[in-house]
Amino acid sequence: MVQVQITDAPSDFIQSAEIWVSRVYLQGGPGNATDTTDASTSGRVDLFNSTSAPFRVDLMALRAGLVANLTDSVAIESGDYRQLRIVVDSAKVTLKAGFTFVGGGVTSTLRIPSGSTSGIKVQLANSVESDEGEVNTILVDFDVNDSFVVQGAGPAFQGVTFKPVIKEKSRASAEL
Repeated sequence: MVQVQITDAPSDFIQSAEIWVSRVYLQGGPGNATDTTDASTSGRVDLFNSTSAPFRVDLMALRAGLVANLTDSVAIESGDYRQLRIVVDSAKVTLKAGFTFVGGGVTSTLRIPSGSTSGIKVQLANSVESDEGEVNTILVDFDVNDSFVVQGAGPAFQGVTFKPVIKEKSRASAEL
C-alpha cells in the first residue's frame, strides 16, 4: 500500500497558495519498462483520480509540521515504481498584507504548464517499492517560494509565474 502526504514551508510574499489536485499516480511497477520518462499510460497506477471533485489544499496552511493526505492508503501491485506525478488542475495565490499586484488586486489565478495534463513530476529520492503487508507513506514538499515566482519588485508585483517544484521530503514504511 502507498499513501502520499504534502507539506510546505512559509513564504515571504504569499499569504495563501491554493491548488486543486485531480490525480496522483505512480509510474512503473511490475512488468513495465524501466524507462518511464514519457507520458504514456503504460504502467500508471492511480492513487487518487477525481476530476469532478479535485482535492483542494492551501499550501500555506501546511507548515510547522502540518501535513495533508493527498491520497488514502491505496493497495497497489508489488513492484518498483520510479515516478510519482501530481496533476494540478488550477492554482491561485493571495499576497500578504502590504503587497499587491499592479492594478491593486491581491489574488491571481495561475496558468498550469503541463501540470494539468501529464502531471508535475515529483523528485523522488529512489523508486517506490510496494511489498505486501506494508504501507509506504511518502511525504512531499511543495516548495511555495520556488514554485510561485513573484515577478517584479514589491510592494506592487506584476504577477506570479507557476514553476512547480515538488520534492520527496521523507518516506516511512509501516507494517499493516
